Amino acid sequence: MFSASLSNSSGLVVRYDFSADNIKKGAAGANGIARSIVVDSAKGSPDKALHLWSDAPRFEVSTAPLADKDGQAVQLPDTFQGDHALFLSDQQVLLVTNFQDFPATAVTVELWMWSVDNCNQGVPFSYATGAYSQGDNAFLIYNYNNWQLDIMEDQGSDGDRNAGFGSTDGQWHHIAVTWESSTGIATLYLDGRKAWSTVRAQGMRIPSGGTLVVGREQDCMGGCFDSAQGAAGDVQQRYQLEYGAQDFTGVIDELRIWKTVRSQEQIQQGMASDLKRAEPSSEASDRVSPSDTDLVAYWTFEEGSGYLVKDVTANKHDLHIQQPPQWRVVGPQQVCGNGIVEGLEQCDDGDTVGGDGCSATCQVEEGYECSGLQPSTCWPANSHPNNAATDAADQRSGGRKSHELLFLIGALVTAGIIGFAALMYAASDIIANQWTMISPSLPSFGPISGSLAGLAWPWWGRGGEGYSGLPLADTELYSNAEGGGAFSDRDAPATPYQPPESAPLLQDPQSFPAGP
Repeated sequence: MFSASLSNSSGLVVRYDFSADNIKKGAAGANGIARSIVVDSAKGSPDKALHLWSDAPRFEVSTAPLADKDGQAVQLPDTFQGDHALFLSDQQVLLVTNFQDFPATAVTVELWMWSVDNCNQGVPFSYATGAYSQGDNAFLIYNYNNWQLDIMEDQGSDGDRNAGFGSTDGQWHHIAVTWESSTGIATLYLDGRKAWSTVRAQGMRIPSGGTLVVGREQDCMGGCFDSAQGAAGDVQQRYQLEYGAQDFTGVIDELRIWKTVRSQEQIQQGMASDLKRAEPSSEASDRVSPSDTDLVAYWTFEEGSGYLVKDVTANKHDLHIQQPPQWRVVGPQQVCGNGIVEGLEQCDDGDTVGGDGCSATCQVEEGYECSGLQPSTCWPANSHPNNAATDAADQRSGGRKSHELLFLIGALVTAGIIGFAALMYAASDIIANQWTMISPSLPSFGPISGSLAGLAWPWWGRGGEGYSGLPLADTELYSNAEGGGAFSDRDAPATPYQPPESAPLLQDPQSFPAGP
């Protein structure tokens, strides 16, 4: 960080220099947690320290233009290898068309991502080989708030559609998805740990020659994006958005596609390789080799400028940036000692001193256990932790049974309401089918009876346009089913989506202005 002493400090009351040297660990509070503080670097007075009441601080390399006291530009700090990433949103289209040799029967996709989007079902990876419901979801990793997988139009049933967790907490996460056709087993790894396994598209093959889009959800090859109006690229009409906008909003880095099912150990080795890219002294043998015969494509996002993200393998599946890029200078995805458990860390107590349960490399030391708090709190194994924070955690766990009982009661009540609604819905079907026979035998009340009949059916979901309830199922899966299914009033358009007009790809990044 650039810092200069003030030529005149007369009248200065307080000054905060946000450098690592001036951020200290404060005294433990009533809950036993020691928060970080920013020291007043002008007077050194502890009573004017800033208290950080959130996660431990994360430092980033600034790209802001700096000047010294004479107004002369200050050279930006030297960067390290693997220091760039690309910010994506609905204002960007990042794609490669005619993707040859996409893995057909076994595949692993892995990437690093960062996001704080807690609202949308963001999509980091979308590979399409056809039109709507005809291959637009050939290999789709989506909904980063509650992960989902769709392979060859198979998105699972209601019971296994979601993973039950997301990755939009404002920290770097490594996401890896493996799939094998013979068994249909698809597995999602979060930060190198097996987190969810399900079955998709057993016995099927993924066609080659499709379009890969990073950060947007395709409903046709290269377009028909599920995005809000005003987004870049070929965007769906508002009434066609079944699940709202599904754009990835955040930063993405180190994206790889393999033609094999990588093991958990191999995935962890790949993570370690990415983390070592930030170390200029690390050996090349410690990193993923672009010449690995199982590697189909590998984008490091190291360019830092221009309109092309190069595939560093010999396959040359370069990603083309269609809108002005927003490159980011980022630090390593894992920093031991910053108080945040990330990457391959097992703990992080805010320092790099061993002997306290969390080692100098942020691994749990033998004979210790560590909490999931940030920063971590560690204690000797098989002994009760002697601090108020973990006591509070024990009290919360002690009340878990009562919470589970309340949850069970709530579930039973909900099931009863749903069952009653289903019976009433079925009754409305019977009445609707028999109305023409019943109505002549009813006494006439003039226009009132007709009004009542007209009001009844919309109330049961019969008279409005489309289905007004919750999107409990995907019409892409059910609309073409025999008999139409329960969502027949939301069938796919009669005419399939047509691919958007092919815009010229930007081949030479040097001919365009550098990104910010």
